[in-house]
Amino acid sequence: HWLERLAQNQATATPSVPAPPPATAAASTDTQPASTSAESSRSVSSAPTSPAAASATTASYPVGAEAADYEAALDALREGRYPVAIKAWQHFLQTHPNSARAGEAHYWLGEAYYLNRNQAAAQETFINLGLQHPQSTRLPDALLKLGYLYSEQGEAEQARTVLEKLVKVYPETPAASLAKRRLESLR
Repeated sequence: HWLERLAQNQATATPSVPAPPPATAAASTDTQPASTSAESSRSVSSAPTSPAAASATTASYPVGAEAADYEAALDALREGRYPVAIKAWQHFLQTHPNSARAGEAHYWLGEAYYLNRNQAAAQETFINLGLQHPQSTRLPDALLKLGYLYSEQGEAEQARTVLEKLVKVYPETPAASLAKRRLESLR
């Protein structure tokens, strides 16, 4: 249901809403879950490089406690300390609920859950990102991860629905390209 509302919101969005920034090829491939144990260990070890891309954009945000909390959570995620990162992202969202970074924080919280193998919490967090921050630049990536989660749980029809909506609403994003590839494997 929230995907339909998102599509409606995107269709009626004003031109002043910025489009999601293009991600690098390396960051795009980090969002695809691994299918084998060898790939899984590579995915986990390369996952902390994705938050590095996010920290490069943090210079435009205000400094202070908010920036320190965000960086501490990002550092924990980069270092592979997923339980610590989860608590740090939760703290950030509770302490700074109206932050310009709240959408990104929701995404990284979902990513931390995902990497910590807590699929239910990751799924809920990615859904909440769409509900609470429908204009977030991280939404295409969250939808991609949500589609992956459904696929991994054997819910192929639900995965297909989410990934098709991603391709329709965000056709020019790296996440949409990855979604197209996953959709082909689901057919």
